[in-house]
Amino acid sequence: MAHFAHHDVEACGGGPETVLHLLAKEAFRSNPKLILPERLGLDNKRLVMKPSLEVETEFLRLEYNDSKTIIPDLYVRALGYDLFVEVAVTHFADSAKIQRLREHKIPAVEIDLSKLPRDSLRDAINEAVLKTAMRRWLYHPGIEAARAKQDADELKWQQERGRREAAAAAKYRSRVEQTATAYRQALANPVGRDFVVPREVELQAIGLAKFVGRDVPGFACFSEPPAVWSHHPGRGLS
Repeated sequence: MAHFAHHDVEACGGGPETVLHLLAKEAFRSNPKLILPERLGLDNKRLVMKPSLEVETEFLRLEYNDSKTIIPDLYVRALGYDLFVEVAVTHFADSAKIQRLREHKIPAVEIDLSKLPRDSLRDAINEAVLKTAMRRWLYHPGIEAARAKQDADELKWQQERGRREAAAAAKYRSRVEQTATAYRQALANPVGRDFVVPREVELQAIGLAKFVGRDVPGFACFSEPPAVWSHHPGRGLS
């Protein structure tokens, strides 16, 4: 008969997981308290990490389904809003499901029971589901708002840093030009007049002080004597 189709073949591998799922869902019928995981949030427009919290839940239904094609394992109410709860044993929420939750702004938590022995007793399953098992937020509007604030703050900081760097670079170029102009004007004056050259503090300000007044081999700043490079009448440069 059709309902004995598993006879003489390997047992259905999804059996233990199905039982664990069912017992996990039944945990909410016996105890309405649930531990929600910590999450990123805002407190007076400041980014904070809100701690995990034990909340009272109102059990609504199993296998909730709606026109948005989102089918959570559990549908409860906590802290005044509807909450989807996913029980993950071997299959976890994928990016497509998380995106649908985000699009419809439905808070959802995933409880990880992958480490729970398949032959666990009911009390152990209840304890894991409601309190001890690892859990994470698949979506929460508060997390989205905090991340948006974080991104906005980062963008503002990058823009401010860029503005300051551009201003510093412009100031540096201006001081270099002023110093170069002062030197050109000083060198253009005939010998015997007072030279007005940039002070050492100005050279230090533009990072050139260490290059002034250094001893170099040869004549002045040349490594070869004038006889090698100077121009003589009747002959070209040597």
